[in-house]
Amino acid sequence: MSDHREQWQKLLEQLDQRQSLAEAMGGEEKVARQHERGRLTARERISRLFDADSFNEIGALAGGNHPGGMSPLAGDGVVGGTGRVNGRTAVALAEDFTVKGGSIGHANAAKRARLVRLAQEQLLPLVIILDGAGERASNGEERYPSAPNDLQLLADLQGRVPVVALVLGASAGHGALTGMFADFIVMLDGACLFTAGPPLVQAALGVQSTPEELGSAHMHATQSGVVHNRSASEQEAFELARRYLSMMPQRAGDPCPVFGSGEPPGPPDHLLDLIPPSGAETYDMCRVITALVDRDTLLELQPDYGESLICALARFAGRPCMIVANQPAKLAGAITHDAAEKAAHFITVATAFGLPLVSLIDNPGV
Repeated sequence: MSDHREQWQKLLEQLDQRQSLAEAMGGEEKVARQHERGRLTARERISRLFDADSFNEIGALAGGNHPGGMSPLAGDGVVGGTGRVNGRTAVALAEDFTVKGGSIGHANAAKRARLVRLAQEQLLPLVIILDGAGERASNGEERYPSAPNDLQLLADLQGRVPVVALVLGASAGHGALTGMFADFIVMLDGACLFTAGPPLVQAALGVQSTPEELGSAHMHATQSGVVHNRSASEQEAFELARRYLSMMPQRAGDPCPVFGSGEPPGPPDHLLDLIPPSGAETYDMCRVITALVDRDTLLELQPDYGESLICALARFAGRPCMIVANQPAKLAGAITHDAAEKAAHFITVATAFGLPLVSLIDNPGV
């Protein structure tokens, strides 16, 4: 064996070791602990999101070092790359809770920015999966002082490609802020989303609190309006993300994806059975919408916030549309502050991505 071959063999063995370390994430014990909490790992989540065997990982070997010169951190707490959702290419970024709680270190920050920049350069939809502790206290002056971080890049990405955020665990600080740039945010029941967790709130304000009090899924979906839809399971969150992206174009300016001709579930005169002739009587606008759109295509957005106004995605004859409708069953369909805020967001999304807007109006005022 030549000297060159021996040297190459050593390098290849080191590469195999780094690859095995990356695939092991935080190690068997931490992965088992994640499963005991009823949570999937970052790689398992990405495999559920993307079409089968379509994930191409980027930056698996990037990782900061453990204190004391130990082996590099596996992927430095973030897993990401490209794959297909419903046959179309997208970018995914998933915080890996099994590696230092998914917190953001030097290599982690660089990889996050690289993945968002990839979505920006290639104009690909982006899915951000949040389950992390935010910035590491040990970062110090190690971070890039002048290069744009993922928050700046996400701000530039708005309105150019669809962005989805899935909050599947406790998400704090910088990571939580990235979710705010998404067009569509899904949060798992039992997850939490806050700028700072209970220890920091205690230290800064002297107030004791629980993660649920600071940012539960129920609170964000019904009171703050930060979260659009809740999910009872991680699998439901992935299905919501896939359904949402199936209604959206790949990028702004592309045609919306049309599937078949589609048929509504009933004849047009079915509405006569649903809408009372007297304006003094109430009715459920959701039933009206269901009667109009293609069967099994209705996806209501932010159903628990601003309930007097319905926002939804659905298909009419195969073509995806944004629907905004007064809901007479709630406050007679009056437009509240929360309802107006919700409608403004989704009308902005429809405008950016060229979705037709369907308005169903039965409105007593503001």
